This record gives sequence, structure tokens and C-alpha cells, in this order.
Amino acid sequence: MQDRADSILKGNVDVEANDGLVTDDKFTVEKLLANMYGEHARPEYRRYFAEIHGADPEKANTVIDELLATGDSNHVLFTGEVLNHLGVSALGDPTYYKIQQALLSVMKDQNKEVADRAQAGRLLSRVGDPRQGVTVKTNGGSPLILTRGDRQHAVPDIEWVKVPNGSFRMGTEREEGWFTEKPAHDVDVNSFSISRYPVTNAQYRCFVDAGMYEDESFWQERLPEAAGQWLAGELLGETLFDSSALPEEPRKAYRKWLADDKERRCPMYFGDSHWNEANHPVIGVSWFEALAYSVWLNDITGAVGSSSVRLPTEKEWEYAARGNTGLQYAWGQEASPKFGNYKEAELERTTAVGLFAGSEAHDLYDLSGNVWEWTSSRWGDDFGQCAFEYGSDYLSNENAQNELDPIEFRIIRGGSWYNGADGCRCSVRVRALPNGRVNYVGFRVVCIE
Repeated sequence: MQDRADSILKGNVDVEANDGLVTDDKFTVEKLLANMYGEHARPEYRRYFAEIHGADPEKANTVIDELLATGDSNHVLFTGEVLNHLGVSALGDPTYYKIQQALLSVMKDQNKEVADRAQAGRLLSRVGDPRQGVTVKTNGGSPLILTRGDRQHAVPDIEWVKVPNGSFRMGTEREEGWFTEKPAHDVDVNSFSISRYPVTNAQYRCFVDAGMYEDESFWQERLPEAAGQWLAGELLGETLFDSSALPEEPRKAYRKWLADDKERRCPMYFGDSHWNEANHPVIGVSWFEALAYSVWLNDITGAVGSSSVRLPTEKEWEYAARGNTGLQYAWGQEASPKFGNYKEAELERTTAVGLFAGSEAHDLYDLSGNVWEWTSSRWGDDFGQCAFEYGSDYLSNENAQNELDPIEFRIIRGGSWYNGADGCRCSVRVRALPNGRVNYVGFRVVCIE
């Protein structure tokens, strides 16, 4: 079977001679697969396979079966492109499920080339990602819809992971640590649940499609005053620019970029196919949007009493990422592009959540790399100096640090596809403008009982 499939892929089998797969001799398997390598998206081969499938669907599906049986990444990716082009109705449910599972297998296989794994993740997004906690809840095959007031809400399928109460050493004592990570200190953490993955585009779309950007009363009554001001188009935080250590010209350019960002009715890049795969983390969200999503999710999922959904504090985030064993990275002590999406992986974009191995501490995903993640924690209004430095009074200021009203830099954690390995360490603290919307910052949520 391996030889037969390889022969097909190399163009050594003429379609006309191959059990009468098609009757038109101008369509050969060589033509069909001539361009399958590389981006796996050439319109020629999709058209050729459509011709073959139209002539004899059963035998076309047999070719797919033979390709899948090899386990070769290129074979699997090709079948994924075929499925994406022809659709489930053409290939049938059995073939659809086979291709779907094969794509998932390639995506999760750390022995495969990381670029192939990333492509498998993108194809899985387009044909339907079956994993729990990645897209939306369903009821009978259709999205589960809840009615709240005059709005209908699809429900994100958040997979919650329980993090037990405990203690750990926060920060770093190593020489390579940044000054904001020191001194290391012991902290206690109450139990909480956290989303296994960062919030994905599919999950954030529930918020957009429910019309929450148009619900001005939600932004004005359920969120800090600054959130409503941001939605209305205000720049906010002029003094934050003045405290920036950036030279004046870049500061002016960034200020103008933020001021021009007036279409605040969905995340930036939400309509860009390079960034908006359903199973990739949502990006281009400000801190205000991340906060609004957490409040909305709390409302529609019916959290009551002392139970609530919100953004994690930086203490909760770091404990979830490294546990109590002092991990450098969520996956372990050593950096490797086999384990996370950061600069050295050379992917230069976000990837499907869960593409890389889960964390050692709590089996969470994408805590080191892929996207930085917003926390509720304040940095302060000075670009170069954190107002909540580690030290004897850090813990006593925890409530103040997580106040939501101040318009200040907020702390992001975890590093991203854009950063080198050093920025993806669990202990790294970085500040970000609360109104910034960039392609390397997303978020996840916690639930407190």
C-alpha cells in the first residue's frame, strides 16, 4: 500500500489506466499531485481531484484511504485540502472523520515537521476541529444557543482545568531573569479553574455575533468607565505615552495608530484570514475587550453567588504555568521550538491551540509562546518602572494591583510567536497599553468558586 500511494503521489500512475478512475485521458495523477508540496493549496490539483471524484467517487475515496494509511504528513495534508475544497457532503461522513482524525494526529505528533503540524492545524480549523474546549458548545450538531434578554448567544466550549490551592516561589533567582522578576518570593494561591487553552477566534466570535459591541449599556454598566470610553473611540491614557521610554517619533506613530483605530466592533485582524482561523487564539484584542468577554461569559453561563469568571491575576497565571516545581517554561526547564510557538520555531504567526505539548504542571496549553495573555494585574502608569515590584509589600498590595478602574499599563504573560525563548519563560512580566490591539496578544479566563 505504501508503494502504491507513493507511486500515485510521484505521478507514476496514469489515471486512465488506474482501474478506470476517470475516462478523460488528459487528467493524470501526475497532474493532480504535481503541486501538492509547499503550501498545499494549488487550485489546479483541487480541480483535477474534483474531476476524478466526479467520475468515480468511490474510487477517489479509495485513493484517499491509501494516502491516509501511509501516515505521511504530505499525504494527510493533501487529503485535508481535498476535504476543504469538496466538502463533507461530497466525500461522505466516513471519509470526513478519517481525514479529520489524520489531521489531528499530524498536528499533535512532535516528530513531524513543525510547519506541517501548523498546516494540519489550519486545515483542521477549516474542516472542523473536534476537540473539546476549542470552539463552541453544540446541541444535536448545531451551536448551543442561549437567550438572554433580547439577545441570542452561542456558548463557547470552555474546558476548565482545576488548579488546586498551594504555594510556589514566584519570580526568578536565576541570573538570566529580568529585574521585574526579582526578588523571588513564596506565595500562597487559592484554588481556581482556568481555561485549558487561550480563548480562540471561534469562542470570541460568540461575543461578537451576540452583538455585544453594539450593547452600549453592557459596556457602560457592567464594566469600568474607561471600557465604555474606549468603545466610544477615545484614545485614553495620554499620560501613559508621556511616560514611555520610546523616542518621540515612534511614540507619535503609535499614538496615531491607536487614535486611528476607531472601528471598535470586533477585534483587529478578525477579518484577516492570516490570523482568524477558528482554532487559533484570538488576537488584536485590547485589555478592555478581554475584560468585557470575561464579564459576558460570566453572565451567559449563569455563574452565581461567589462563583465568577474573570481574567487571571498574574499570580494565578504564573502558578498555573509553572506549578510548585519552579519550571522555566510551561513545558519544562529547557527551551525547544519542538515544544512551543516562539520566534525560533520560525512559524511567524499564531498556531492552532494545543498544537504543542501541554504544560508539565497542570496539563494546560500555550502558556509559553503562541500569544501573550492579558491578566487583570496592573503594572502602573510608568512605562519603565512597575508600580508593583516584588518585595516585602507585594502581597499586601494584591487587591490594589488587581483593581479594574485605573487606566494604566496592564501585565501580560507567556511570550508569543513574535518573541525569543527568553520572553516565554513563566516568570517574565511585561507591560502593555490597555488599549493596544496587536497580533501577538490574546487571553484566557479563570473561574473562581
